[in-house]
Amino acid sequence: MFTPGESGNPKGKPKGATNKNTKELRGKIALILNNNIDKVQTDLEQLQPKDRLSILLQLMKFVTPQLKQVEIEQQEQEQSFRPIIIDFTNEK
Repeated sequence: MFTPGESGNPKGKPKGATNKNTKELRGKIALILNNNIDKVQTDLEQLQPKDRLSILLQLMKFVTPQLKQVEIEQQEQEQSFRPIIIDFTNEK
C-alpha cells in the first residue's frame, strides 16, 4: 500500500505520453472520417467558404501537432537578429 501523497510511479507520466482515452478517441474519429470521406467532401463543398474554412481548421487540430510557446533570450547586441530584405521588383 502507498501512503497518502506517495505515488506508485515516482517519476510520473513520461513527457509526451498520450492519454489512452485520447488516443482511442482520435482513432475512432479517424475511422469515421475515413469511412465517410466522400460524404464529408461533398458536405464541405456545399458550405460557404467561411464555414468550410472553419470546419477544416477545427479538423486540423486532430492531425497536426499542437505548437508550444518558446521563449528566446537575446544575449548581446552584436548577436541580435537582423532583418533580411528581399526586393522582388523588376526595376533595372
